Order: sequence, then C-alpha cells, then structure tokens
Amino acid sequence: MKGRLLEFDEQKRTELISGHDEKRYKFSLIEWKVPSLPNPGCKVDFTPNIDEAQEILSYTKASSFYSKKVATILFAFVLGAFESCHSALYSCARKRR
Repeated sequence: MKGRLLEFDEQKRTELISGHDEKRYKFSLIEWKVPSLPNPGCKVDFTPNIDEAQEILSYTKASSFYSKKVATILFAFVLGAFESCHSALYSCARKRR
C-alpha cells in the first residue's frame, strides 16, 4: 500500500504512517527498509498488517519540497544580488557621463 510518513521521533518512539486507505499505521524502525532515517512527509510503500505497517520502503524524499523551496530562495537571492550589482554599475556609468 502507498502512504505518507506522518511522524517519526526516534527518542519518543512515535512512528506513524497515513495509508491511502485513510487509516493510520504504527511501525517499528525495524520495518524501515531504507538505509537513511525516515523523514516526515516522505512517500512510502508498505505492507499493512491490522494497524501496523511492515516492510516499509520510501520512494520519495520529504525534503524534495524543502529543497525546491531552498532552491527558489537561493535563486531569488542571486537575482537580487545581480540586480543590485547591475544597478550599481548602471548608476556608476551614468555618473561618468
């Protein structure tokens, strides 16, 4: 079944997945079949067993949303820096005339 990781807190031991069937499934970290730690928001594929998720695989990173956001912010910053530099050069060139 496909779903999304809602919560993961290794210290509090709260692990929760929302399945496409709109049910919530608890899981143990032993069932996480990906080398990196779970990230809330990532899309997962799992085998449901009553109210638990088993054999959990992640097929997207949660951080993709955040990395797009960071990329957008960096792009805006670079454009802003370019605009400031361009404006400074333009005003300097106008003063020379």
